Amino acid sequence: MKDIIVKGGYVYDPLSGVDGERMDIHISAGKVVEEVPERDAKVIDAKGKTVMPGGVDIHSHIAGSKINLGRLLRPEDHRKDPVPRSKHTRGGVGYSCPSTFVTGYRYAQMGYTSVMEAAMPPIGARHVHEELNDTPIIDKAAFTLFGNNYFTLKYVREGDKEKLKAFMAWLLKVTKGYAVKIVNPGGVENWKWGRNVDGLDGNVEGFDVTPRQVVTMLDRCYLTESVPVQLIWGEQDVVIPVSHAHMAHAAMPGSRLEVFPRSGHFPFHDDPHRFIDIVEEFIDSTTPADYDQDALRELLRKGSTEHAVSESDEAMGARILVLGALENNERSAT
Repeated sequence: MKDIIVKGGYVYDPLSGVDGERMDIHISAGKVVEEVPERDAKVIDAKGKTVMPGGVDIHSHIAGSKINLGRLLRPEDHRKDPVPRSKHTRGGVGYSCPSTFVTGYRYAQMGYTSVMEAAMPPIGARHVHEELNDTPIIDKAAFTLFGNNYFTLKYVREGDKEKLKAFMAWLLKVTKGYAVKIVNPGGVENWKWGRNVDGLDGNVEGFDVTPRQVVTMLDRCYLTESVPVQLIWGEQDVVIPVSHAHMAHAAMPGSRLEVFPRSGHFPFHDDPHRFIDIVEEFIDSTTPADYDQDALRELLRKGSTEHAVSESDEAMGARILVLGALENNERSAT
């Protein structure tokens, strides 16, 4: 691989403390290095352009049966957006539901290096990974769906946390999932009976449990105690109401919350300057948490530590705030 020099761009790299400095980036064997000889390198003129680490899309839908169904339902999407092959790329089609190759190329063109497929049904995991493997350039991972799984609901009904933890660990392993995804818990189960859940305390048919029981994460919030958390929310968000922001803020000790009063689901789009100011101030004023896999595993095994919020002090107030933030008729669309 030929060495590369990206010359004269405005570089932003928060991890290295570089904030808009005009400088050259030297790359050798795919890694950033101090310097490479210019005579032997490919030089890219980046004058007037922004140079920054690759973007990470933590919630996207790029693979699996739902995407293929979208492709089948929108043939006009293919006809209107054909992408011819080139010397270095393959052809493809599609704008809203593009083919695998086009998905990889367009994410790379936008500066993304990693994309998370946010809804992988266990029964369709092989299909999801087949399409992810076919998507070029970017790194990929998938979130395994748990919220309407039979065994999830069964163990929640029985109150058997040990079996639930073992099942979740096993299912993540066999599906090669990156994270647990819960969406409309119990709603799919109720759909079999021609209905949906009517709120966090609605009944899930056949199991006599509620979405609140499935979704609650209050007994895991101690895991965030050492992790700086900045919550940014739109006050007029109709997808995930602002009450959820207050719930999360109350449940995570030490977290920060900023609510944008005239914003909806995309505060970074509605007021980008304020959004950037908040993020930069958060980065400048906090210290990144040290990742210790063994310590996290021990916390998960034992539960909250002596430093975590206990029922006798702040937890009761936090739980009251959480319950007060949740309207009975609210249901997150994500």
